[in-house]
Amino acid sequence: MIKIIKRINLLLVSPLVCGAIVFSSVVSAKELPAGGQIVPYSPALTQLKKKNDFSDIQKVTLSNDKYLDVLDINVHKPSPKIWGIQVPFKFENAKVEVGDNILFKIVARSVSSNIADGNVGQMDLFFKYTRRGKPVVIKRLMLSQEWQTFYIPQNVYRGPSTTDMQLALLLGGLPEQHIQIAELELVNYKDKVDAASLPMTKVKYFGSEADAPWRDEAELQISKHRKADFMVKLTDQNNQPIIDAVIDVELSKHDYNFGCGLNAAQLFSVNKQVSAEEQSLRLAQTEKMCNMVTINNSLKWRHYNEDRVTKAMAWLLERDIKVRGHALIWGRFRSAHKDVEKKEDYYREHPEEFQQELIKHIKEFAAFYPEQITEWDVINEPAPEKHFVDILGKEATLDWFKAAREANPEASLCANDYAIISRYDTWHQDAYYDWVKYFNDNKAIDRVCVQGHFQGPMPISEIKQRLDRFAEFGLPIVLTEFDFFEIDEELKAQFTKDLITMFFAHPSTDGFIHWNLSDLYGDNGELNLSGQVYDKLIHQTWHTKASLKTNNKGQLSFNGFKGKYNLKIKMANGKTINQLVELTDSDLVNVKLN
Repeated sequence: MIKIIKRINLLLVSPLVCGAIVFSSVVSAKELPAGGQIVPYSPALTQLKKKNDFSDIQKVTLSNDKYLDVLDINVHKPSPKIWGIQVPFKFENAKVEVGDNILFKIVARSVSSNIADGNVGQMDLFFKYTRRGKPVVIKRLMLSQEWQTFYIPQNVYRGPSTTDMQLALLLGGLPEQHIQIAELELVNYKDKVDAASLPMTKVKYFGSEADAPWRDEAELQISKHRKADFMVKLTDQNNQPIIDAVIDVELSKHDYNFGCGLNAAQLFSVNKQVSAEEQSLRLAQTEKMCNMVTINNSLKWRHYNEDRVTKAMAWLLERDIKVRGHALIWGRFRSAHKDVEKKEDYYREHPEEFQQELIKHIKEFAAFYPEQITEWDVINEPAPEKHFVDILGKEATLDWFKAAREANPEASLCANDYAIISRYDTWHQDAYYDWVKYFNDNKAIDRVCVQGHFQGPMPISEIKQRLDRFAEFGLPIVLTEFDFFEIDEELKAQFTKDLITMFFAHPSTDGFIHWNLSDLYGDNGELNLSGQVYDKLIHQTWHTKASLKTNNKGQLSFNGFKGKYNLKIKMANGKTINQLVELTDSDLVNVKLN
């Protein structure tokens, strides 16, 4: 489904005061557009009473305050899962439909908090149709110690036929905190008011400040680890130095993997799901923005289609674009080949035969395109999706890696999982850490792969801490499936820029892959705000271009980003020669011209 989230005008300002993030509303309730209908929910805000191992949720009555009865949420122990602490509300017959423009209004504050500097509380708002359905709205709210009004607009761009919906305020995975909610309201404007004209509270995150200390350190690390002093020597066919040749040098492809997902089903199938014009546009975008792609689903066992994969791989080969193989084993039956899913009960009773079937599949698929597929996700989401492991045992996974290694000895082998850097599920991070340690101890794995589906901005310091933790294994770290579910396009662009910068600066990483390249473009095919900052980073900020002349030894030297370079060589006799060279370290590279 094509996203139709509209860009929202930012009407609220978020200054930084004494290191804490606070919010200043310039829109009052009286100024909200007319024509909206309040959508009722249950239970009522202050009727909700809930207690679990991690929090107490109850109504409290305040004195000497602008609000009397409020919902009081006291988190006295962090939950290992993001869903471990949730405040649920149910909408029956809400009649919120695709195309409607809705507005959430929440009045809340932080009473106390152990988050960051102790002045800021936090919760996530999830609004969706059903418990297992995909959310229509996700918004991360940062709460100050003063009552603040948050406005969250959204055009409803997807949903099933049912009009029953659920709202959950999530606080799981976060440190101890105490917050209060005084008002909660959902207003549906249908098509009477466009979402872009509704107010929206602008939220910042720790590390977003222009003078944040991490920025200077990141710049130093980028210069240290992503650049080098290069020396190129030109010689003629007799090995004699070519003197006084003018050379225009320009980075063509980064050594660092900047990539995206490629939807082969849409772009290369016989009955492709897009027009020829859109196909041409999207492929041109891929070629411009990516030196590596993940064929999103068409290399998966369940969805493999030889014709579309063949066409996609041929297109990528012509353009010297590397490929990530995704994924050999996804340890759940509903993601395996349909013939395997049908035999689930049989395989549970015959684990030896099941393992043989998996090994056969791995050997077949891992052997595909060994010159192009430079890395494979041998196992996808080992922490949560362990149905196969429950049947076969943990040791069986080592045989999966062994089979992949035999089929493609040159490919890097990976385990790929979500919520490692993008959510507050500590259980998931710990479980994946244990899996990586197990694979690394058994010399099975070559890379640590983290998906990066962000549901809100994270403190940049938190990102670094998690990267540092997994860097302990001494393996390259790849962000494999980045996307960011955020309605504020300016916030999305800012965080995207900061996240990519942190990854590029961290010496243990070597790749940043967008899951959907379309996230960088608007409906008109032009770069959106996130696309503009990404394009500027990889094609301007982290780019090398210079015009140099060879000395009396036929040599020239320069400092630049590691990667493949186009050399436009202008000889003294007026002849021009184009040459492509790979420069990834500081050794002398000899270019011999015929």
